[in-house]
Amino acid sequence: MKVQHLQTTKTFLASTLSGAIEELQMPVPKRRKSRANTHARRSQWKAQPVTLVKTVENGQTVYSLPHRAKAVTDSVGTELYMEYKGRKVADS
Repeated sequence: MKVQHLQTTKTFLASTLSGAIEELQMPVPKRRKSRANTHARRSQWKAQPVTLVKTVENGQTVYSLPHRAKAVTDSVGTELYMEYKGRKVADS
């Protein structure tokens, strides 16, 4: 009785594991993609140029990223606080 139960359990585990292993395999393409198709697909991946905003501060032209808080400094160059759209948003 006990031996038959162990064999049944062993068979069940073996079938469950083989099914689980088949489910974990990654999909594999049926055919090889040509070089032309690969290059045509990859040609769409392009780097975007960085968008910069031009502002004039104290007579100097400064380029910065849009929608970012900027650091307000004193005459020595020490950062005092962060500012966004003319409002103080954080202490430095």
